[in-house]
Amino acid sequence: MRSIKENRGITLIALAVTIIVILILAGVTIDALFSENGIINKAKEAANSMNNAVANDQAELNDLLEELNEIMNSEWNNNIEIPEENTIPEPDPEEPVYTEDGVLVPEGFYYVGGKKEEGIVISDNAQDENKGTSHETAKTLRGNQFVWVPVEDINEFKRYEGYLDGRLDEKLSSCIEPNLSSGDIEKSEYEAMYSSVRENKGFYIARYEAGTGSNIERNENSGIEDEVVSKQGYIVYDYIGWSNSNDITNQNGGAVQKAREMYSGKEEYGVNSTLCYGVQWDATMSFIDPEFKTGNCGSYSFVVNSNNKGCYNTNKSSVTGASESYKTKNIYDLGGNVFEWTMESDNQGNNRIMRGGSYGVSGSKYPASTRSLWFPSYKNIGRGFRVALYIK
Repeated sequence: MRSIKENRGITLIALAVTIIVILILAGVTIDALFSENGIINKAKEAANSMNNAVANDQAELNDLLEELNEIMNSEWNNNIEIPEENTIPEPDPEEPVYTEDGVLVPEGFYYVGGKKEEGIVISDNAQDENKGTSHETAKTLRGNQFVWVPVEDINEFKRYEGYLDGRLDEKLSSCIEPNLSSGDIEKSEYEAMYSSVRENKGFYIARYEAGTGSNIERNENSGIEDEVVSKQGYIVYDYIGWSNSNDITNQNGGAVQKAREMYSGKEEYGVNSTLCYGVQWDATMSFIDPEFKTGNCGSYSFVVNSNNKGCYNTNKSSVTGASESYKTKNIYDLGGNVFEWTMESDNQGNNRIMRGGSYGVSGSKYPASTRSLWFPSYKNIGRGFRVALYIK
């Protein structure tokens, strides 16, 4: 019994000691937290110091910005233009436009469709932009259309012998270009065209034979001096001479003058227009069949046999671009429909040269590459022309 009482006494003493210790610790903790030098007061002092430092830094930054602003607005810097915030620069209206293949679309024209290898088509009407090159689409286009003929190697930009009745002809040796007897006009035009082709690596040729803008058939009594168009479905502009004179150096009137009037001298367009030169015609033949440059075209090549690829063996010419089968490289009627005047002439000084065939002959005998010689003022049905463009 004694030992039990002794143990109870010891337990009460331990409990009392524990309580006293807890009270002492609580007092110390409260003092550490809430006294004048306690943790909470120290934290408040640290926060106040941080806020004061931030305020001081902001004030110094504002002072620096004011000084910078004064410098920017000083007389020393008055001539410097500072762009407005979020300003988007206006596009330059003079900025050149190129197709995806890197072909320049001249000022005043719009990309219609096509790739370099198949024939890029442009139009002088904005409503035709990006419409495409299919035959059905061509019927709906409103502007005059032209096709890019690439000339990657200027050394190959020269005239080549054409074909007649399935074999190489023998006319090239008797033909010249330009005709130096014609004076400075023809010589300077040729040189400007050649330089443009060299610089731009190509030129544009009319997509269609020249059509008559009024769509009125021409004849010996019509006396019509009509607008020239390069559009689908128009009456062909035939019954026109190379010029109005049998002097091959006289370029007044006729196809040569009508071709130049189309765009040359008009500042809104970035091109000059001419009657197609022989070298341009032959570059187009080479574009269609690269073997044309070698003289080794196959018997079924378009430049050797244009039957079924143009209006041949009929009693009358068709409208421009009448059939999709008359199209090659997006260009229509290079073979058939009407013979086409060019700037070539014979070296005897008597004739100018027509190219291609006509509706009244055979496409196997008179394919697209054929040369025919006629005196310059000759006018008849089945004789027309085609316009070419070179970039200014």
